[in-house]
Amino acid sequence: MKLQILLEKPTDKILLITFLLTFILTFVFVAFIFAPLLAQFPVGAGLMDMKAAWNKKNMDKIIAIWKKESLSHYVELMTIVNNIDFVFMFMYGMAVFSGLLLVARQLKDSEKLLKFYLNLSIVSWVSVLFDVIEGIFIAIILFDPSNITEVSAIGVSLSATLCIIVLYSCVFLWIIGLVIVLIQHIKKRE
Repeated sequence: MKLQILLEKPTDKILLITFLLTFILTFVFVAFIFAPLLAQFPVGAGLMDMKAAWNKKNMDKIIAIWKKESLSHYVELMTIVNNIDFVFMFMYGMAVFSGLLLVARQLKDSEKLLKFYLNLSIVSWVSVLFDVIEGIFIAIILFDPSNITEVSAIGVSLSATLCIIVLYSCVFLWIIGLVIVLIQHIKKRE
């Protein structure tokens, strides 16, 4: 299996440093970059509202709210958020990937669990792929916010939903993996 190389390279130390660094940076990004930027949007017309619009009518309502103050300002602000999000995607993707791979490496005693977490570490990148697709649809909407298509509106919401499902599933399974690793370490000490 070609993925087996991930069980050896990079070293555990580099993988742990990568995990800790990207994990911390993910929270720093959310707290100090995204939160201040997203707080500038009117209520009911921010990024999460776009992600939950699901159709052209709801997306048009968001744009109508932007037009009340300054459409160009909010388009520019959302473009900045969307561009920063592409960097953020790589960061959280690397954090989840490296976290799952670290768990996989600790499960050497169970071939099935090791293989599951190794494969899951690769699957975790699917969330980033859906996030990229979401970002592309948002960019299309921002290019001409007066002519939003149904496909673009659905594309943003569907890709955001799929991203969240995959991402949260991976994080949940990562936590379960940590518990399994902890139980194994406790049993070995007994």
